[in-house]
This record gives sequence, C-alpha cells and structure tokens, in this order.
Amino acid sequence: MGWGRGDWFWLGSAPLADRSIPWQIPACIGDGTDYTIHLSGWPGCGAANIDVISEAFQVVESVPRPVLAVTSPNGSEVWQAGTAQLITWQTSNPVGQVDVWLIDQDVQGDTLWLGSASMEDGQLLWDMCPYVGNGSGYAVRVESCVCGPCVSDQSDASFQITGSRELPPLLGDYNGNAALDLLDYSQLVNCFTGPAFAQAASVAAIPMPQCGCELFDWEHDGDVDLRDVAELQRCFSSP
Repeated sequence: MGWGRGDWFWLGSAPLADRSIPWQIPACIGDGTDYTIHLSGWPGCGAANIDVISEAFQVVESVPRPVLAVTSPNGSEVWQAGTAQLITWQTSNPVGQVDVWLIDQDVQGDTLWLGSASMEDGQLLWDMCPYVGNGSGYAVRVESCVCGPCVSDQSDASFQITGSRELPPLLGDYNGNAALDLLDYSQLVNCFTGPAFAQAASVAAIPMPQCGCELFDWEHDGDVDLRDVAELQRCFSSP
C-alpha cells in the first residue's frame, strides 16, 4: 500500500522472497512530502504477521491531477427504464478512463457498474436495463483511479427512474415473451461470470452486470457460470 495526500492506494503484490516490487509512479499522483509505504505480509495462513510502515518520503514534479464534475444526471431528472440516456461530466487535466456507477442511495451498498469511457470524452451513453428498478434516490458516480488515489464525483442530488418492468416469472426469460430463445441467450452472454470469463485478462476486472442477471442464476449461487448456461440450453424452446 502507498499513503499520501490522506489516501491509501494499492501498489501491488510480490512473493516475500523477492524482497522488492517494481512501482511505476503515476505522473499525476500529486506532489507531497508525507508519502509512506505500508508493507503487509502473509507468510502462511491466517492474519498478516508482517506489518511495516516506511519513513515518509517526498514525491515531486507531478503533473496536475484530474478533476471531475458530473453534469447529468445531477438532480431532479426523471428517466424511463429501458431507454438510452447520456451521462455527462466535465473534467480538467483528463487522463485515461473513468468508471461510471449507478448508486441507489435508498439501498445501502447498492451499486451497479454502467461501463467505462475516456475521461476526456466527458460522456457515456447508458442503455438502461428495463429491470433496473423504480426509485427516486438514484445518483451517478464517475471515478478514476489511474493516478494512485482515486478521483471521483457524484450527482449533486438524486434523480428518479420510472417505468421499470417486473422480472419475468420464467428463469432465463429476459425479454419476457414466455420462451427461452436467442434473445435471452444473447443477454446471458453479458451476464456470464464463469471460468471462461474469469480467465480472460481483458475482462477480468469488469464487475458482473447486476440488472436482470439473476434470471440466469439457475443454481441460486450468486453467479452465472457454465452450469447455468447448460440449464438454459436444456430448456431452450424457441429460435
């Protein structure tokens, strides 16, 4: 872990026997004199038994850190579930990508990853899930962690989502037409979290889509894996 400017951020991991780890210092990390390195180690099972904090050191010649400000939705909007809506933000000193999250402020810890986009572009088109759920306490958070400590901004006030559909009673029937067809199968691909998904380095860090994906969790074990795919194929009823 690294510490500076009042934030913790993870630097990486390495075998204890290596006694070192390479660290590419982000150009936009921010100047400071209070940075430290926090080393924690787990030589065996159980709690960490190596816990060392370095002396403070200085970082200089950083480029300006990015600044984000969500502009839409920013409070009082009413959005219809199942429509496409443009999420926008303003930025200065842009660098890299941002992640965009939907937050239901009426439900503790309820967040949904909406996608990522170039910070400089300042927008993400959200094809809203028809099952997202009605509510008046929604907000959007835009976040980037490429500079070490994350920078983020959130809607100033909550907005409303209306017209959300109830989940169909038939497992796997995402489009609600009382049949398990190719349209349902195409949506299952977006929800898949099984071995093939986890082994793909390019998508390993993408959170599982949550909206409506429980329809494909035939085993009720909190994921959509190869066994769930096999069950959908067994029950496949229509092209």
